[in-house]
Amino acid sequence: MQECKFCCKSVEQLKISHIIPKFFSDWLKKGSTLKRMRSTTSPQPVQDGYKIEFMCGECEVDFSKYEKYCAEKVFRPLINGISFIDIFKNVDFNIFNKFLASLLWRVSMNGLNNPQINGNYSEDEKVLFNEYTKKLKDSYNNSSSIDFNTYLIPLTEELANKNILEVVDYVYYERSISMNFVIFDNFDGQASILIKLPFLLIVCEFISSKKDHWKGFKIDNKRFEFSDSYNIPQYIHEYMKQDCQLGYNMINNLSDYQLKELIKKAQSKMQESDDTFSSIKKNIINNIK
Repeated sequence: MQECKFCCKSVEQLKISHIIPKFFSDWLKKGSTLKRMRSTTSPQPVQDGYKIEFMCGECEVDFSKYEKYCAEKVFRPLINGISFIDIFKNVDFNIFNKFLASLLWRVSMNGLNNPQINGNYSEDEKVLFNEYTKKLKDSYNNSSSIDFNTYLIPLTEELANKNILEVVDYVYYERSISMNFVIFDNFDGQASILIKLPFLLIVCEFISSKKDHWKGFKIDNKRFEFSDSYNIPQYIHEYMKQDCQLGYNMINNLSDYQLKELIKKAQSKMQESDDTFSSIKKNIINNIK
């Protein structure tokens, strides 16, 4: 018997769960030139997003209802160029909050309790942040507001044109997925869950800095905070630089032969209708190297 990480019920076999909902990686693969993805941890192409034995079938089905809402009401409009202001004016935050709580819980639970990726955390930190992770589960179960400061940053042309972010790279914005739980010792011990999705960065601060302030982008189960002017803390800019660089490093780590073969295959198959082509074209038009 195995125990579901969410409901804690014992089942004969846990489901192979996607920590980041599958529709995101499916969209990336469908719009790629070679119909596959690459991980920043390995030069080998992959066919699917990160997944592990994690939850029971009942919890998977329950989560999927809110994933479907997010896919249809938030993600699809974002990739179709709808203004994030218009999108979040029309979102049912009682539903969206359930999606957000479930996603943040999955990323935090996996990151804090996976021996392959939690080696830098002390035992005291694991205990404390697992208590915070349980609060995310409580928010989901009680349909209540998330207890921690949580922000959604749309990574779109609309935002890039406002000169708010130090990192502007449309291939990174639109064609990458990453997830991390990070303690920023250089920023007052600030600790955040950071989830980079296509066209969107989600930040949930378990511990917020007293010096580094946000303006705009905050979300709770009732509203999205719009502002005439926006401010994003410096630790977010620094994180995005590092996260974006991982993609460059993956390319740089390919052998000359692998790189030549990749370029040759891409050139033979690339079409203007590919989402990858669209992102590259935006970088060229905006003189982004």
